[in-house]
Amino acid sequence: GSIQPADNRADFLGNVLVFDEAGNKLTSDELTILAAEVSAAAAPLDEDDENFDIWDNGGEPQQISIGAGKELKQIIARKNVHIGRTLNGVLQQATGEKAVYDVTSRQVNITGSEAKLPTLEYGKTVQTGREIIMDVDSGRMQILDTELRNVDPASLKEF
Repeated sequence: GSIQPADNRADFLGNVLVFDEAGNKLTSDELTILAAEVSAAAAPLDEDDENFDIWDNGGEPQQISIGAGKELKQIIARKNVHIGRTLNGVLQQATGEKAVYDVTSRQVNITGSEAKLPTLEYGKTVQTGREIIMDVDSGRMQILDTELRNVDPASLKEF
């Protein structure tokens, strides 16, 4: 992997594993983190300010800082992408060839290829489709242009 501060970019290669505070787990062969310069109007919050609080009223950070004067814009996972979590005691996982997390929309879009469509598994239900959209705030996953099938739960494996 490489970190390129001048290009506002960091690349990670080979067996990438990411966890978030909500219990979601992501694995992929490649991961790219893209940042942007923070404008003067959106300068990082001052920790010495008596009103300092990075959290807004909704419990989400007002900005995600990843270095002096930079904030997170997008995370892109490529090749053998798996995103999983346990929901109501049942494993839910999405797989694809590419996943893009956009900070502004707070969505993850998972896509595949014509030969390998993205797949959403929840218990013994498996769906394939053109694209899977995950809302980061609610955790809700939606699959577009879906095909539904049931499989033997024993054939499913957690990644």
